[in-house]
Amino acid sequence: MGCSAHGMVQDRVAMLAKGVLTCRRDRLLRQVGNLRVRRAGELLRIDAGLVVYRSDEEGVSSLYMVARYEVDVADDGARLAIRHMAVVVDSFGIDTMLAVPL
Repeated sequence: MGCSAHGMVQDRVAMLAKGVLTCRRDRLLRQVGNLRVRRAGELLRIDAGLVVYRSDEEGVSSLYMVARYEVDVADDGARLAIRHMAVVVDSFGIDTMLAVPL
């Protein structure tokens, strides 16, 4: 099942919530690492690697997804606030059942 527009993703999520679509009951392990923080004026630029491993009902584990976080955090001296956050997926073999959250 592929989705080429935001509306198609919303449709898949709605169908999953209504029970029309079913999904595998896999267990997911998310690991964040290789954190890098750089200061650019009043902004903190933060990058981190993300890997997601999947274990199916039979206990077989596999690498599911490789990605990275790119975050800009404003630092005004009193508090921190996220200004921009993106997850850049580097994997091309992700299951196309996009309604299942990672």
